[in-house]
Parts: sequence; C-alpha cells; structure tokens
Amino acid sequence: MRRRLSRTWLYDDESPGAIQSVFYLYAAFELDASQNEEWLKTRGKVQVRNLILTGADHALSAGAENMANQVFERPHLRFVAESGHYMRKRIHKIS
Repeated sequence: MRRRLSRTWLYDDESPGAIQSVFYLYAAFELDASQNEEWLKTRGKVQVRNLILTGADHALSAGAENMANQVFERPHLRFVAESGHYMRKRIHKIS
C-alpha cells in the first residue's frame, strides 16, 4: 500500500485520490521519526555516502545542513535554485 501511495504522489498529483495519498504519506512521518531515533540510538549516524537535495526556496532549506548532520556523517548538500518543496515540477540548475 505504501508503495502505491508513494507512486501516486510522485507521478500523478492531479489524479483522483492523489491528495489523500499525500495525507497518508505525511501521517507516516511520526513513525518514520521514531524509527530514525531508534536507529541513531542503536547504530549511530549513517556512514554511507549520501546526497541531501532540496529546493533553495524551501522553508526548511536554511536548516537542511543541521538536520542532515544529525543523522549522517559527512552529508553532502545541494540546493536547486529557484525551487521550493516540489522540485520535481521544475528543472533548474543545481547550485
């Protein structure tokens, strides 16, 4: 079910039921947060190479580095210029 909801949200946000699927996806954030906290307690920060990609105009972009440093060792951040939360709708140069 989660996979289907994610696909609906990612690929077709104008289809019937798409907005509802976004709400289901957001409802899973608390569970995800608790699982991440447990991971950090038992295993520590994630050691694998990573990329944090966000829109430069997103409300949370100013805190992205701090958030990434909480869970990753040596996070790599990149920002998509002139883009907010929904980057997939725009194609811009990555800064």
